[in-house]
Amino acid sequence: MMKKTTSLLGGQMAIELIGMALILNNGLINSGRTQEQIKLEWKFAKGQTTYYTNEQEMEIRDTVQGKVFTSSIGTSFKYKWTVVLETQVDFPSSDRSSNQAAGIEVSFGQIRHHISDAKKSVVFDSYRPIDLKELSTQGRLMQEEIERVAQTRFLFMALPDGGVLWPNSLDKNNPIAPSMKTPERSIFFSPETFASSDSVVLPKQEIQIGDTWTVSSSDLPNDITKVTGKYRIVGHAVKFGHNCWQITGVTDYEIKAQTLDENLRNYSFGPRLSVHYFDPEIGRLIYAEESTPIRMEFHDGRISEAVLKVRRQIDELPQLPQIQVVSRRLADGQNVLLTYRDGMPMNQRHAWLETVLSGLGVHGEQTLGNQSTYSGIEWSIVIDTHGEQIRDLSLIDVTGENEIGLEYRREDHSDKKVTTLWFDSMDLRSDEARWFHEETSKERIIKIIAQNQNGETLTLYQAIRVPLVSIRSIDGIVIAK
Repeated sequence: MMKKTTSLLGGQMAIELIGMALILNNGLINSGRTQEQIKLEWKFAKGQTTYYTNEQEMEIRDTVQGKVFTSSIGTSFKYKWTVVLETQVDFPSSDRSSNQAAGIEVSFGQIRHHISDAKKSVVFDSYRPIDLKELSTQGRLMQEEIERVAQTRFLFMALPDGGVLWPNSLDKNNPIAPSMKTPERSIFFSPETFASSDSVVLPKQEIQIGDTWTVSSSDLPNDITKVTGKYRIVGHAVKFGHNCWQITGVTDYEIKAQTLDENLRNYSFGPRLSVHYFDPEIGRLIYAEESTPIRMEFHDGRISEAVLKVRRQIDELPQLPQIQVVSRRLADGQNVLLTYRDGMPMNQRHAWLETVLSGLGVHGEQTLGNQSTYSGIEWSIVIDTHGEQIRDLSLIDVTGENEIGLEYRREDHSDKKVTTLWFDSMDLRSDEARWFHEETSKERIIKIIAQNQNGETLTLYQAIRVPLVSIRSIDGIVIAK
């Protein structure tokens, strides 16, 4: 079952404004015509990768009893398209010039989200997770949502004109992998934002400079609104070294009264003004900007006004590794500085004591059809003592409010001159393992105290962070519950 959509879903920006803005920003964008009659098309080849940045910013002005309060909310997504397959699609009607389609895997890099007002500014960063002990309940929910999205990957089928198919399965002989299914929308995230339909849906006919076209659609989530986009191709432009066709757009939104929140007296969204730069040689959107005014009037007299700005930009190279130093408060009240690379803790070393690997081991057995069933988990840290003989070694969990001494089993690897320390083994079907099935990630900080044959004692703090959404979505895996 495939659902076709050519609508564009932008991102959400404010607690009250964004829920509706995220959905309503689903505009329809068609691309335009060139001077010498050209047909613009997206081009995809299996194995091809494209990197993009999507930035969304909302400046908010609230008027309450005559007083004005300003704030801003913004989100930046780094994401990648990978062409994983090429296929043909049969359409009920023959209004398309081509039935070629490409399967695009979307995966995410760094995600940053900020909230600022006159009193404070908070930044959530998937590459710099905040200590949960420092977050409010609302802050925890936001960080969890960002981490969920950062671990998400999914598939959409891209058509040459920019249309998109959202398949539950491609066909009976080529089912979509569980890890690639379309994720659920949230107030923070919509998968449509990262598909080609969210940028430029190109006209089916050849076009030239000066041509205009109009696209209307009510094929939007929950049929909240009708969207009408009017577009014009205005000329050539060089953007980031690419020879592009420049397209301008004005998008109007028709809001159905029954969709308004009961607290709202009036709501207006748009028109959205946009400009797009499309490179016909490589068949890619290079850059796009959008600006959409929003106004909300409440029954209690409050007025919220905002401008939602969205910027999309192709990145010629993948993002460089991001090294961050973060502070963590330990069970004894002290703070320790730990180094993270792309959101994951790095290994630690102090003189002859070094951690070379840490994580969560999953135990199971292989069943029919090359499928595996996970039934147990066990934490581990691999250490290298660089030739020192260890007389005594202790592991202490210092993550929570109280220190917890850990029992462990030791596995020496003489060929690699390292030792694995296994601890906290549990059955995935037990109540103590509920966090594995429910949480987005799990972080623990383990204090390692080692004494060598000379009586010298060293202490290391090793953070272990496990991306649980990613683990639970591994293809070919059944997790026992």
